[in-house]
Amino acid sequence: MRPEAVSRLRGERVWSNEGGCVAVFFGACESDGRRPPVFGENSNAAWAVQGRLFERDGAPVCVEDIVRTALIDHEDVSRRYWGDYSIIVYDKRADRFLILSDPCGQRSVFYHRAADGAVHVGGTIDELIEPGRVPGEPDARYLSQFVTYGCGDPGSTGWRDISLLPPGQAVLWKRHQPLEFRRAWSPWNWTARRDGRDFIDVLTMVQRSCLDGDATIFLELSGGIDSTSLAVALRRADLHRRTVAVTHFDPLRASSNEVSIARAVADHCQIEHRTYPLLARLPFTPVERAPTVAIPATKLCFLAHANGLAESGVPGGDGLMLNGHGGDALYLAQPPFGVLVDAASSLRFRRVWRAARDLAIHYRVPLWTVLAQARSEASRYLGEPAVQPASQAVVPPGAPRPMTDLNGDIMRRLSLRLKPARRYQIAATSAIIDDALVQTAHARPVMPFLTQPIVEHALGMRIDEMFSADHSRLAVRRSVFAASGLPNLWRTDKGDIMHSALEGIKVNHAHVRETCVDGWCAANRLVEPDALARLIKRAALGFPDGLVEITRIYATEMFVRALKDSSDATRERPVSDARIGPGKAQSEADVSRGIQCPS
Repeated sequence: MRPEAVSRLRGERVWSNEGGCVAVFFGACESDGRRPPVFGENSNAAWAVQGRLFERDGAPVCVEDIVRTALIDHEDVSRRYWGDYSIIVYDKRADRFLILSDPCGQRSVFYHRAADGAVHVGGTIDELIEPGRVPGEPDARYLSQFVTYGCGDPGSTGWRDISLLPPGQAVLWKRHQPLEFRRAWSPWNWTARRDGRDFIDVLTMVQRSCLDGDATIFLELSGGIDSTSLAVALRRADLHRRTVAVTHFDPLRASSNEVSIARAVADHCQIEHRTYPLLARLPFTPVERAPTVAIPATKLCFLAHANGLAESGVPGGDGLMLNGHGGDALYLAQPPFGVLVDAASSLRFRRVWRAARDLAIHYRVPLWTVLAQARSEASRYLGEPAVQPASQAVVPPGAPRPMTDLNGDIMRRLSLRLKPARRYQIAATSAIIDDALVQTAHARPVMPFLTQPIVEHALGMRIDEMFSADHSRLAVRRSVFAASGLPNLWRTDKGDIMHSALEGIKVNHAHVRETCVDGWCAANRLVEPDALARLIKRAALGFPDGLVEITRIYATEMFVRALKDSSDATRERPVSDARIGPGKAQSEADVSRGIQCPS
């Protein structure tokens, strides 16, 4: 395919043989704000690569080297490289396709099995919902799981006939054969060497690689340890001059020290500092149009806040949003009681008693409570999702329970049977990767804590060394403290958004009631309308009971509304020549012979 043809077709590529269309890749347009896909072909393979990959030290890597590695062993890609990427490779010798993506969820891959047996692959939902590709209907099974349990099956989405390639998995397929899923990256490898690099050195390398260019960086700086470490790493990478720190503060909490600490960190790192009121746009405020996303999420209750940030120029036209999402979960801001079992299974008996004392002081509970909690956690997180069932008075039972966690097969391994704290850490990592799938901001944020080097650094640490009686995340705290020169890192206040959500329900009571009680969930008998109406009324009076159910149902309704709006828009949009389909105006690659030919 000629380069000009790729540009004209907005980054699409079709592979076919004598039997018909085999696969279609729908890449992002340059107007989407992402790098366009890179296409290539040689005597062994044809490929499409989107995103960026780096060596272990952060140096850029050649696309041909990545493809060569994937053809030899797809697991070796994550061992040698990292980045935000998706790869589709056709192996001419084996006559099969391979899809890989970033194992930490920074770049998603969606796919759809067409009626003719071809696989349609895209990086966003929008790239798969053009006229005639998918029905554009909600997946009732997934949405019922979300309303009832707060999550669904790892490979499913809220769209019928659209699936998600689970992060950490690879998919292989041949025409007229079922898709074959294989593990491409594992969060647990007990034979792997522990990363001896200091945390701040790894974070600096990650940010230097991910934030190259000259775009303005908008750092969400709360004053907490995670965002503070990002600011320190920006200063070490010499990126602070094009960085603006933004602190979301709550004007109703006059005693909060969040702004003062964030300003002190920004001044120390020589970063421009701005503040933005958290309650400028309350949660549950009506918006004109909801964004098209893959699954419902709590972020859909805060759309007005995201729109307000965009209107204030954050992150701006070409700006990058940077946040510390995932740091709390990865480095265990709340140390698990099961760490006693982990230490005992590693024959670290002296640390068992010291850890029990530290946990008792940390949580301010008696020592026998620590031992009882450790015993109860010994059999948890064995692959089943950690769900929070909704109240049966509001959400009737009957929805199928999600069968497994994102990394459930890993947590069921024998080597993790006596390590409940490690299983908890892997489950928490899976949860934040799932949560990162939905982004409602006008530009997808850069999340350094969800990059492979940081995730592997956290998973490679001894959990019993990550906390003391007074502080958690010790590896992060000590590393940042030593590198920054800050007088302290011990933030004494923690942000709380529960009261802002209750205030949003109070102010927008009529809108929330109409959306939830008279919406898609009620029409499909997923909720009890009368009980839900009473719950919303109590929340408007300031009672937090039922806030979980309300946010799930409201998020589901906003998801369905965006789905229907998107489907209606695609029906009204005329089908261009570039969208007619294979064999019309698109160029094709004859994968059976390894040559490209115009149709």
